[in-house]
Amino acid sequence: MVKLAHEFAQKYRPEEYKRGIQDKDSIKDMFLYTEGLLYALLIQKVLTDADKAGNLTREGVNKALDNLVWDFKGMYRGKKFAYKKTHTIPMMQMFKANVKMVKMGDAMVPTGAVVPISDWINADEVKW
Repeated sequence: MVKLAHEFAQKYRPEEYKRGIQDKDSIKDMFLYTEGLLYALLIQKVLTDADKAGNLTREGVNKALDNLVWDFKGMYRGKKFAYKKTHTIPMMQMFKANVKMVKMGDAMVPTGAVVPISDWINADEVKW
């Protein structure tokens, strides 16, 4: 999904994408861009399913949403989820932040990475 978002931004917003995050007319946050694209793809899938069922009414779209089974373009390693049970995206993953301080100019600034420490977890399958 992240790769898809970058490819989408490069294709449809090439100038803003090239500018990087510092320029005032750029894509400031690829996470938000990816999230927006994700919701757009979900809406497209639901509307397409409702249209194929011949019912683009509020009820038809709601039914298509309730019956949605989707793999999020590989975001969860091909795992799928059904929307009807909780009306949330039940997939989660635990991460660890590896941070170290480095000198940049006269200041010490944090740098590092966030790395996954678990596989994708389907919260609907967890016994809480």
